[in-house]
Amino acid sequence: MPPQAQQTVATEWAVPEIPGAPRAKGATSSQASRDHSGEQAGQQRARRETRRPDWFATLVANRGRMPWHDLKFRRARTGQPRLHLVLLDTSASTLGRGALGRAKGVVESLAQKAYAAREQVAVMGFGSNGVTPILPRRRAPKRMLAQLDATGGGGGTPIREAIARAARLIGQWQRREPGLHIRTYLITDGRTRQPLDDLPTLGDCVVVDTEQSAVKRGRGERIAEQLGAVYQTLPLMEAS
Repeated sequence: MPPQAQQTVATEWAVPEIPGAPRAKGATSSQASRDHSGEQAGQQRARRETRRPDWFATLVANRGRMPWHDLKFRRARTGQPRLHLVLLDTSASTLGRGALGRAKGVVESLAQKAYAAREQVAVMGFGSNGVTPILPRRRAPKRMLAQLDATGGGGGTPIREAIARAARLIGQWQRREPGLHIRTYLITDGRTRQPLDDLPTLGDCVVVDTEQSAVKRGRGERIAEQLGAVYQTLPLMEAS
């Protein structure tokens, strides 16, 4: 599904600049000049930041630990295009305890944030019908409830096919647009009979574990480790 490249702007995650410590006594004029240049550079970086907290970035940085020790702030918009690629598990195992409906709510929230930041989004579902597009790559819509509501659940969990297709798309898009930053969200309960060895990496990736059963198998966390991804649970994603 080759989309037409679109000009977008993005928000980056960053830690706010902390004012520098006082210079040591006896600093030479050249040292002072270098320090002053450093202050100017720091001030320029600070101006590129806003004072709006980035709650999701903070959640990721602290890996779910409470209280938070690393507060992230939104960066001012830049010219770097950003794409959010969502892989949504729609298999039968996600229908229990309303997990699929809650996962769709997370996808809707991600799309709204991407819309506010003028970023792009693409959503694919994987379940009984294989891997199917829910929303082809495009500028993020203001709402996408209609597309999500039309997506049913059932069948097995072709997670390997979903990850392989995502890896191919990421490679194609980044070859065409070298400056494109892609963040992938793999939203799954990890309940699959497929082997999970030798999974291709997805770069900047977040695995959202939707497993709701009383006795958890913990496969979502294992998948995150194999992909080198950030691991988050569904409740934490909803809270962010």
